[in-house]
Amino acid sequence: MLSAGGAVVASAVVGAVAAPNSAIEVNVLQPTATSPSAGTLFAGMSLVATTPAEQTATQTPGPDQPVTASSTPAADPTAVQNANPIIVSDPAIQAVSAQPLSANLLQPAPPATGTSAPATNAASLAVETLTAANAPPGEDPTSLLSFSSQTQFASALAPAGSSIMQVPGGSISSNTTWSGTVQVNGDVTVATGVTLSLDPGTVVKFGPGRLLRSFGTLLAQSAAGNPIIFTSVNDNSVGEIIPGSSGTPSSGDWQSVLFESGSDASRLANVEIRYVGNAYNTGSGSGFRYSLWTRGSAAPQFSDVLVRDADASAIGIEETSAPTLTRVSVNRVARGEAFYVQTNALPVLNQLSVTGGAPARVLRQGGALPSQTLMSGGLVIEFDSSVVVNAGTTLTVPAGMVVKFRNGGLLQVFGNLQALGTAGNKIIFTST
Repeated sequence: MLSAGGAVVASAVVGAVAAPNSAIEVNVLQPTATSPSAGTLFAGMSLVATTPAEQTATQTPGPDQPVTASSTPAADPTAVQNANPIIVSDPAIQAVSAQPLSANLLQPAPPATGTSAPATNAASLAVETLTAANAPPGEDPTSLLSFSSQTQFASALAPAGSSIMQVPGGSISSNTTWSGTVQVNGDVTVATGVTLSLDPGTVVKFGPGRLLRSFGTLLAQSAAGNPIIFTSVNDNSVGEIIPGSSGTPSSGDWQSVLFESGSDASRLANVEIRYVGNAYNTGSGSGFRYSLWTRGSAAPQFSDVLVRDADASAIGIEETSAPTLTRVSVNRVARGEAFYVQTNALPVLNQLSVTGGAPARVLRQGGALPSQTLMSGGLVIEFDSSVVVNAGTTLTVPAGMVVKFRNGGLLQVFGNLQALGTAGNKIIFTST
C-alpha cells in the first residue's frame, strides 16, 4: 500500500482482532533468503490495525511505552532492534503475536510526470508466519497491519548492525548531540536558547529539499583530517550508506544550512557542505537557495569550511548579519556566486578562496552602505549597482583592495571615504 505523500507506505496481512484493553506484539524484520538485511522500527512510526469490521486504532511508540528488548540502544529508548518484540498498548487492539516479517527495499520511485516532488522510497513487506492470540470466538482474526510514518518508510529501516541516527525533522527544543551517521528526513530547526552539538567526524545526510535552520546555537567543530560533513542521502563516499541511496549525489540534492538572529554563538570549524542548494531538486529554478546562509542579525563564526557542488550561490550573507568567515572555500557552483553580501550586512572576511569555475570575487549589493571597513578575504569586491556613502557614514577601503563596478556604476560620497593605499599596495577602483 502506498498513499499520496508517503503517509502509509507498506502493509502486511496479520492476525488481529479488535478488543478492549489489549496490545499488539510484533517481531520486526528478521533477515530472510530474499532480504538479507534486517531492519529497525524507530520512534515516530505508527502501528495501525484495521479489523474486517472497519475498527481502526493507531498507536505511536513513545517514552511511556518502552520496548521490552534488552538490546535496545540507550540513546533511543523507543527503537526496536531486529527480531526483538515491541509492545504497544492500545485499548482497541487485541493482543497479536506476529512472527518476523521480511523487508525488500525498493529503489526510489521517480516523481510523477510534471511534478517536482521528491522521489519516494517504498518497502515491500512479505509475511512469514503470523498468529493471532486470544481471538474472541467466531471473529475472523485476519486484518491489515500497516506501518506508517510522516517520513519515507525506507528511512526508518537500517541494515542489521546499523547505527544511523534518524532525525524526522521538526524543532529541537532541548540541548542535543548528533554523532556518527545522521539521516535528516525533514526540515530541522534549532530553537532559540538551545544548542545542537555535532561530535567530530559526524556525517549528516539530508533528504531532498531538507533544511537545517538555527535560531539557537549550532556547534559543529572538528579537527583537520576529520571533518564534520553535511551532505546528501545519496552520497555513499562518507558515513554509512542510507537504504535506498542512489549512490550518485548531485548539486541541489538538499537545501541549506541557515543561521538566523539568535545564533551568534554558533561555530563551524573543519566542516564540509556538499551537494546542496535547492529546496526542490537539482536545477529547479524556483528552488535555488544559498548553501550556507546568514540573515537577520546572525553573527556566527565559520573557519576552515568547504562548500562544494552547490546548485546555486554558495554563501549568502543577508540583511544585517555579521558572520566571521576565516579560510572558507567554495569549489564548484552550478550557477550563481561563491560569495554574495547584501547592502546592510557587515561580514568579517579572511582568507577566502574559490575554485571550480565560480567567479573569484565577493559580489556585493549596492546601495547606501552602513559605516564599515570593506572586507574581501583576499578576493576582488564587485558591486552590482551604484554605492552611496551618506552623510555621517564612513567607508574605509584597505590598502591593496580591488573594487569593481558594473557598467554605469557610481561611488557617490556625502560622508567620509577613507581609501589609503601605499606606493606598493595600491587601492584600485575599476570596471568589471
